[in-house]
Amino acid sequence: PVYQRICDLGYTYVQSNGVHQSEFLVLNFNNEKGSFKGGMGFDSMQSAYDYIESEFNFKFTQELKSNYIKIVNVYKEMGANENIQIDSFIYKDEETNELKLYQLVEVNYRKTMGLVINSLCEHYQASKIEFRVTHTSQYENQLGWKKISPPDNKFNSYIKINFSIVTGK
Repeated sequence: PVYQRICDLGYTYVQSNGVHQSEFLVLNFNNEKGSFKGGMGFDSMQSAYDYIESEFNFKFTQELKSNYIKIVNVYKEMGANENIQIDSFIYKDEETNELKLYQLVEVNYRKTMGLVINSLCEHYQASKIEFRVTHTSQYENQLGWKKISPPDNKFNSYIKINFSIVTGK
């Protein structure tokens, strides 16, 4: 079925040689074709959950949180001992108008852009960071955006640190 997606998420379980180190959640920004255009990272899982609840009015229950670990454990049983990212999305159920989590779109058993976003958040010691990738210079002169890609790069990368969102709510 086609769902009315509200936001895309990437849950990453960080491990090295099977030893759990951390976990994090990013909002992924994808275009209408599903191509990655950037994301938003947070300083903690709780910060991510709080942001999603305040911005989208969706609450992560303990069951939903533990389902990510159940998926991770299936991959660990198959021998996965490095980073595991689970892509998911929040959608609006057209029959009930409730927001729901489609928890498993795909699993990436590799380094991902979510790791890049999380690393930027850690590097800048940011509570929240937005990262964008574009072939244009659209963020070049916008307040709060910093270009982090080298000059003359085919794609430009920008970050915005510890910003606030104005939603009209």
